Amino acid sequence: DVCSSDLTTINRRLRTRGQTLRMEPGLHVWHTQSYDLAGFSRQRFRHGRLFGSERRAAMGSGAALVRVCLAPVSLAAMVARSSRHVMTKGRYRQPMLLALPLTIWFYGCWIAGETAGLAGARG
Repeated sequence: DVCSSDLTTINRRLRTRGQTLRMEPGLHVWHTQSYDLAGFSRQRFRHGRLFGSERRAAMGSGAALVRVCLAPVSLAAMVARSSRHVMTKGRYRQPMLLALPLTIWFYGCWIAGETAGLAGARG
């Protein structure tokens, strides 16, 4: 299981070497590991907290506090960005709308974890 902080580390190493990752518009990715609602919610929270902890280590406490205060805006931005992406592509619009409540919940779990990580929460 590759977690988001691993990807952040990989991205940083690539940039240090002058390399980048790029988007492949034709690529479709399907998550095959099965989770129930509680399990996936915990997974999103844990990965968000790890990501937030790494970001906190890379910035000052003042910047981390600003990020904590902006958590609701971050949640709205994540939902808007993913929704816009689906709507622009024109595929999966109906499934995206049906899944929107869960999408918001899972992004909320991520943001809660990231906020906890930025605030220095442990555990």
